[in-house]
Amino acid sequence: MLVSMNLAFRSLSLAILMILSTTVPLGISSLESSENLVLSTSSRSLACSGDICLNEALPNPNGYDNATWPNGEWVELHNSGVTTVDVRDWYITNKASKTLYLNSTTIVDYDAADPTSWELSPDEYMVVSRNGLSNYYFYLANTNDNITLFTDSGTQVDRATWSSSSSGNSLEEDTANPTYDWVPTNAPSPGANNSNATVVGPELYPSDLIINEVMSNPWPSEDNAVWPGGEWIEIFNSGSAEIDLNGWSVEDAAGNALPFDATHLIGYSSDTTLNKIQPSETRIIAVNGSGNSGVLNNGVETLNLIWPNGTKAQQISWTDTEAGFSLVESSTSQYWKYAAYPTLNQSNPLDFSIIATVASPIEFAEILSNSSSDGDAFPDGEWIELFNSGSSPIDLSGWSIIDGMGNVTFLDPGSLVFNQSQGSTNIDAGERRLVQFEGDTELWDYYNQIMLRDASGAIVDSAWYTTNYGQNISWIPPEVDSDPWVPSAWMTPGQPDMGETPSTGVVIFTEIFPDAVGSDTQQWPLGEWVEIYNNGTSALDVGGWKMQASGRSLTLHQYNMPLQSTSIIQPGEVALIALNGTTSFYLKHTTPDSIVLKDLNGDIVDTVSWISSVQGESLVAPNSTHAGAGPDGTGASSGSDWIQSAWATPGEVNPTWPEYTGSDELVVTEILASCSDNSVTPSEDWIEVMNNGSQDLNLSRWRIDTNSGDRVFFRTTSMWSQSNNSMILAPLERAVLMMEDDVFSGQGDSFDLSNPDGVLIDTLAWSLSSNCKTIGPDTSQNSWKILLWPTPGSEEPDESLLAEAQDILFSRFMPQGSTTISSNTEFIEITNIGDSLAYMTDWTLTMVNSANEDSVYTFGELSIPSNGSVILASDQGGISVYEDGTVESFNSVLTPQSFSLPDSGAAIHIKTPSGMLADTIVYGNGPVDVAGWSGISLVEPVSSISLLVYHRGDGCGNLPDTDVAIDWQHRWGRLGASTFCGPTLFSGMSTVTPLVGPQDGLVDLLAWMNDASESLHVHLYQIEQPNLVQALIEANN
Repeated sequence: MLVSMNLAFRSLSLAILMILSTTVPLGISSLESSENLVLSTSSRSLACSGDICLNEALPNPNGYDNATWPNGEWVELHNSGVTTVDVRDWYITNKASKTLYLNSTTIVDYDAADPTSWELSPDEYMVVSRNGLSNYYFYLANTNDNITLFTDSGTQVDRATWSSSSSGNSLEEDTANPTYDWVPTNAPSPGANNSNATVVGPELYPSDLIINEVMSNPWPSEDNAVWPGGEWIEIFNSGSAEIDLNGWSVEDAAGNALPFDATHLIGYSSDTTLNKIQPSETRIIAVNGSGNSGVLNNGVETLNLIWPNGTKAQQISWTDTEAGFSLVESSTSQYWKYAAYPTLNQSNPLDFSIIATVASPIEFAEILSNSSSDGDAFPDGEWIELFNSGSSPIDLSGWSIIDGMGNVTFLDPGSLVFNQSQGSTNIDAGERRLVQFEGDTELWDYYNQIMLRDASGAIVDSAWYTTNYGQNISWIPPEVDSDPWVPSAWMTPGQPDMGETPSTGVVIFTEIFPDAVGSDTQQWPLGEWVEIYNNGTSALDVGGWKMQASGRSLTLHQYNMPLQSTSIIQPGEVALIALNGTTSFYLKHTTPDSIVLKDLNGDIVDTVSWISSVQGESLVAPNSTHAGAGPDGTGASSGSDWIQSAWATPGEVNPTWPEYTGSDELVVTEILASCSDNSVTPSEDWIEVMNNGSQDLNLSRWRIDTNSGDRVFFRTTSMWSQSNNSMILAPLERAVLMMEDDVFSGQGDSFDLSNPDGVLIDTLAWSLSSNCKTIGPDTSQNSWKILLWPTPGSEEPDESLLAEAQDILFSRFMPQGSTTISSNTEFIEITNIGDSLAYMTDWTLTMVNSANEDSVYTFGELSIPSNGSVILASDQGGISVYEDGTVESFNSVLTPQSFSLPDSGAAIHIKTPSGMLADTIVYGNGPVDVAGWSGISLVEPVSSISLLVYHRGDGCGNLPDTDVAIDWQHRWGRLGASTFCGPTLFSGMSTVTPLVGPQDGLVDLLAWMNDASESLHVHLYQIEQPNLVQALIEANN
């Protein structure tokens, strides 16, 4: 219901309240005879029950809340005992059940080598910081939060609460009472004594005139409405003498002032001598139409009572409001709280928690505050059910119900319905009557406080609720009297509540989902859930049953069973209970947990416990075949704690699998254990398996158990690029199982491979460093080895079919030079003279300079086809202008990216990944006493030849390899020049015409070109003569 009570009824309620004050002017009342009691109530904070206590907290730091220490939010602990305490794995929870564990991340100055860094010695302080943790894990709310300290075994030690905080100011326990909300310190003192801290507040000069009640959020009128609507403040003369009100005012935190003048002081007299307040009187200060939206904040606000001379007499504060609820002073907090109901110009009522002061057998039993037809008569509209728990009938005539906004409904023949055979206003012993709210008398949907008054006006019972669960969901009493009422499983107007009728049957837990992907508090189907099963032979209604754990409880009803419309479970069927983010019950996933199921009699029906969970995975009983336990129930776990299922089956009966009779010929052929740069696809850790048998193999429910306790089942959602999502592997077919990142160590690890019945098939272990490299079995050594390259889902490369050391040679190189196209033309050509592909990854180039200092460079992804070559150059683009074939950059192929050929000379080796030497060249001043070389180094044939290219052999495929300089002295070349590889032997008759070029033989050369009719072979280095250029163009055309 979005609209509650109309203006007419609200005005009537205010009128009834005002009629009670008839001896004083409107806006003035005497409280002389009132008791005006405000008694202490239980608070959320607790006195510490151990030696280790919460001592200080900073929920609202300057800067980011999740900044790393020394910035961000933090909590301080103190050891007030006489012994040292190890607090590792203790934890702190907030009101949203977020958990901050005390560990190496959060304990300030934690040192893994120093046990004292996680111990608290007597009178020592320890700071626990968020230290960059996101809100997903933990946070401290700036307002209305509470934190609880637990030991590592889950024992609650201390709890602190606060209503508000200001930026940069820490909070500490209120020295006046440890159960009060925490208060500000003088200044944050992490890791140090803050006993000298005091509550910071304004300098006050108290008066007998005090603020007694405030309406900052009126309803149904607007905040700035004209009196008697709008915001108002009630003041009270607590002294024994009259007080002149002229010149007084109230002022809010923003500086807005309400002077006690003709506009704001109700009952103001133009004769200012009459503007006085007598002892025990009240007067009203109203906004009375001033301002565009009222003056008083509905959220956090501070209000000051100001003397006529401008000094402050009183300061009050509040943190939130509810529409229509007034505020009064709290005995447990510095912040004001909701009054039981507004008492304009009357004595303030008792605190709501103790408002029912007269014992009576008549009590609230059930409330429907939001119907689908608000304002209609019963049974369609809203109602409250009363129950007579006594032994005799009671006449309800003259009784009334008042809510937290002061709305009054009288019990009479018009409002009392159902079972009217008892008498128009009677309620018999053990019977029920319904109070209907029709027309203008509607109940508020959201936060409300409801009180039952007898004919004398004494309050005999109370109820309150805080949330709107939607239409046609009634409220019933909670287990703890002081708690708000809870939603019922279904409405039972005029009938016994669910739980009063016995139920029989057997129900068991079958599946739980304690760790959702993302926030656990998401609504179904994304958040946490529990599944129960009717193991009996008849239908069973579990409405009103409870799931409970330490400090948590959830009542079962159809509204938290999203897959069904009632709370009845048929025999052999399951019901899914969605937690939907409720704060009263949750499942732990970072620490061990257990929950129980209780029936209507409070008897335990079933229990379940677990010690760990996996995000996005459900847990089932350890003897379940769906957990891989096999037919004898022992193949999955030896304990009683629940474990991961093969896959989640929410709302379905868990599968029961027959004994596995398929092939066990499944072998692991390749593993990616780690890859820090995501250069391998798929990038997560993965395992490749192969069907090594002769018949098809079903992978479903096979599993991997890692050395660290992780469990991964083979299923369609965990496979990579599996065709048609099929789990059937044909003989010799491969499949890839995806693992989470960092499941395996890149420095060595192990895991078990088990079949669907949990039978161990193989244990695999390795000790290789394999970052971004896959490993596979080395059958010759009965161990593991680094594979040449990843082949997920395909056959692994066979090293025996690849080029080896004797197949790889340096064939050309140019150690220095530059042109107008390239500033650095140095290059090396490597040739594969073998008949197999050369996979160069992890081969090395070692350069030894003239000072005998060596530098090693490792090849990345590079391959050279059989009888092919590749050029490695400093300037890939520049060299490509002059050279054909494959050209790669030194920096793109070699690591580190600093390879260069010294102009003065060097020795250069190329080696296989295992270190076997393939070839060596030494030139210039390079050292000659190196492996793979004999004699003098290779030097220029003629000095000062620019752009000189060294050739091994004749440059036409003849590549001698005797490891001496003469191998490189058959022929030289220059960058860009063609290499003539025509026939060198002639037979038969031929004509040889020597020419002296380039000028003297030009005419002859041009004639030959013009006369050529079939073919023409021309080898030139430089073309400068325009006639020759034109002849070549014409010959080409």
